[in-house]
Amino acid sequence: MKTDYTTKKRGKRGFTLVELLAAMAVFMIIMTVLLSFLASAQRVWTGCINRNRLYADARTAMNLMARDLQCAFYENEQTPFWNDTASANPKRICFITATPNKPSDADSRLIEAQYMYDSTNYKIQVSYTGDNSSDWNFYGSNASTAFGSSGSSPDGETFQDLIPYVIDFDITCFDNKMNILDSSSTTEKYEFPYAVKIELTLLDAANFTKWRASGNDDLRDNNIRTFTRMIIIGNRGQYD
Repeated sequence: MKTDYTTKKRGKRGFTLVELLAAMAVFMIIMTVLLSFLASAQRVWTGCINRNRLYADARTAMNLMARDLQCAFYENEQTPFWNDTASANPKRICFITATPNKPSDADSRLIEAQYMYDSTNYKIQVSYTGDNSSDWNFYGSNASTAFGSSGSSPDGETFQDLIPYVIDFDITCFDNKMNILDSSSTTEKYEFPYAVKIELTLLDAANFTKWRASGNDDLRDNNIRTFTRMIIIGNRGQYD
């Protein structure tokens, strides 16, 4: 029988150049779409991580301040509270509290607590001072003389960083009729409050870095998050 070698040869024919180019083009289009999808997914994932960290930082700071404020100590005819956040630099709030975070050298459960906003480095710092420290000078003395005039630096306390990327920090104090205690007043900012409202304005790490590098305030304003919490201290003998 005669074999058709021509047919066998045609059956082994490879791809033409046009077919290879077309296949490569389709492959590149598919890879481009996949890479674009992966890049978008990575951006979304990174954004979620940054937002989760921001919310976690805000929750940690709020919980710590709320706990210390709810344990704040009041004694008649003393001034164990100081809210200096209206126009002071640095902004800070100082009071006596029965916090579990007492220093190792403290004998008393009552601790001098300070929360301070460092607007230069955009962070909130906290300090706890025990009764055996030479910097214990708040309880039993007038807060204005213990801490100096508005805007002066703390007098020796050791501060630890509490939360970074803070754009603003505000404390509003209220009396038992929910009237605002004026923190710029020479008297009202030392009054022991009935309730305290905390406001934290934060940026996530990625947008904070971009804002500081570019100076673009629109980028900052479009990405800030403000967290608010009202803390009821109650009447502890400061109101009739």
